[in-house]
Amino acid sequence: MSTPECLRLEILRDAMARVDLPVLLLTDLVNIQYLTGFTGTAAKILVTDESFFFFTDGRYEVQAAADLDMAGLGADLRVLSAGEEKEIASCVAGMARVGFESQTISWKLFHRLESAISVALVPVENMVEQVRARKDEKEIAAITAAVALADTGLAEALAVVDPSLTTESDLALSIEWEMRVRGATGVSFPLIVAAGARAALPHASPTQAVLGRHVPVIIDIGCKRDAYCSDMTRTVCWGTPSAETERVHDVVVEAQNAARAAVRAGVPCKDIDAAARDVITEAGYGDAFIHATGHGIGLVVHEVPFLSGRSSETLEAGNVITLEPGIYLPGSGGVRIEDIVVVTEEGCETLTQSPRDLFL
Repeated sequence: MSTPECLRLEILRDAMARVDLPVLLLTDLVNIQYLTGFTGTAAKILVTDESFFFFTDGRYEVQAAADLDMAGLGADLRVLSAGEEKEIASCVAGMARVGFESQTISWKLFHRLESAISVALVPVENMVEQVRARKDEKEIAAITAAVALADTGLAEALAVVDPSLTTESDLALSIEWEMRVRGATGVSFPLIVAAGARAALPHASPTQAVLGRHVPVIIDIGCKRDAYCSDMTRTVCWGTPSAETERVHDVVVEAQNAARAAVRAGVPCKDIDAAARDVITEAGYGDAFIHATGHGIGLVVHEVPFLSGRSSETLEAGNVITLEPGIYLPGSGGVRIEDIVVVTEEGCETLTQSPRDLFL
């Protein structure tokens, strides 16, 4: 049976072969979910060019067997109560090198493996993440559904806001409720609602502060559907904002338009960042754009590729990314606008449909 998980496993094996890595131990639960469909909290997998071992504990024996069968993976399922390093060592006996995910393995497990395994342990970064970066049709459909839930949830929540009474926390809770009752299985991250001077804090947590009139309100939201995330930011104002807020909003819209126009397969990620940053710098706010222009999104809200000036990655068709330039002015507020787009050979398709208007 050919399933998405089987195809992903073959792509991973090809990537391992290119760097002459005969075995890879995976400890990142998101990567394990991507490769197997398993959603439990205790698992490790060992991939070789021909074999596939799945390690878990007794709580997940039935679930793991069902998930692996659904994925069409002929895995060797091993249920452990202790001594996992010895079990792993027995599976890699005779191998020249064993790769491990350096960003997620625990120090404790690493040293146990070092003692149990007589072959070289090789740190590996982002090998599965690079496979995850290029979404298939099913993944794009799930992200599209999550984006639609965020669009609708925001619109429904904003329709009943009284800015003289509604607090940041009220609005965040209302948006989450509207997304969940329509089918979201959770939020992609703790929602951000920041009004007035607090809009200068890119990742502000909602408070009991009233939204108020004539001030910018940054609303950064996202939800999950079929395990995949959405992520959207809008900056709005009830009543007439200051002239500077209105100008900053116009600059951010222009910067996002420039980034969107630059997106297509084969373009370096740093060039997308530069397209947005050049607009903001030319407008005189370069020092106030204090984060990257965007990031990949999928099973987690921030994943490769990253659209920053330091990136060495190149966009590929099938990447799903955010475009989120922002300007933050301490003491007076800020503006961020964020959409999700799918990279194509010719350009991109925008999934986010919420209007970018400042005025409500």
